[in-house]
Amino acid sequence: MKFPPITYRASLIFFVVLILAALVSSWTFDKYETSFMQQHKTLATHSVHAVANELRFLLGNISKNVTRFAKQNNELLWQLDQNPHDKGAYDRVHKSLSERFPGYQAFTIANSEGQLLDIGFGEKIGPGCLKNIRQHMIDRHTTVIAAHSEFEEYHFDIMTPWSFKDIDNNILFTSYSLDEITRLLEVGQAEQHQLILTNNDDPNLIEITAAGGRDTIQKSRPIRLTDSDVSRIAYSQWVKGTDWVLRDIYDEHLLPDYRLRLWRPLIGAWVIVLLLTGLSLFFIRKAELSPPPLDTY
Repeated sequence: MKFPPITYRASLIFFVVLILAALVSSWTFDKYETSFMQQHKTLATHSVHAVANELRFLLGNISKNVTRFAKQNNELLWQLDQNPHDKGAYDRVHKSLSERFPGYQAFTIANSEGQLLDIGFGEKIGPGCLKNIRQHMIDRHTTVIAAHSEFEEYHFDIMTPWSFKDIDNNILFTSYSLDEITRLLEVGQAEQHQLILTNNDDPNLIEITAAGGRDTIQKSRPIRLTDSDVSRIAYSQWVKGTDWVLRDIYDEHLLPDYRLRLWRPLIGAWVIVLLLTGLSLFFIRKAELSPPPLDTY
């Protein structure tokens, strides 16, 4: 029985070994990549849960304190309700809110039908805020906190009912800057991750990021999530009591950079293996083609 040349058999063995090594390399690469992404999705989940809880605590605390303020100052609010142009009463309410609530910007009062009190001291209430006030009345004081960009800068609103001497269903409406919210997003987002609050009814519409509200971020990026952004959402959660969904989006370079870190040593190893395989076949072929040694006896 005539066997194939040694070089042919060695080539076949090397080929099979290299195929098996390639399969093992691919499996190992996929395993490490899957594990890496799972770690970051777990990190995103923890970040979103933690920051969503902090947001609920922050907004709930403001809401409770506004309710307490309205109860403690209901007579003063009633005086302003009866005489909207009483600048003294207005200044007292405004000053007290400014001292008590960081980030406070403005206030107004609405009646049981959601009609705004014509205070007349420069406060501006936009259509988005007015819509929230009326929805607040329809839902029997179920407050949904939303962000608005009307007039000057992006802000969010807190509404609370108040009454004085059986005059019920009036609303104290207060507005606040986004500083505390953006700080929470900045502190809570992990490295190479971004926490973004989007609109609950329009999930791709950005409301707030660590850089600020939509009025600020639109100067440097689109105000809607791109297809690339959506594909990199690691975790999302609705923030209870608000009109926001908190999303964790990992950096577009996160996975490519990790793949590069995996490929560099792997490619180096394969270059060495292929070089050694080629040299081995070369010397095997050379030995096979060499003439047999002469018989010296």
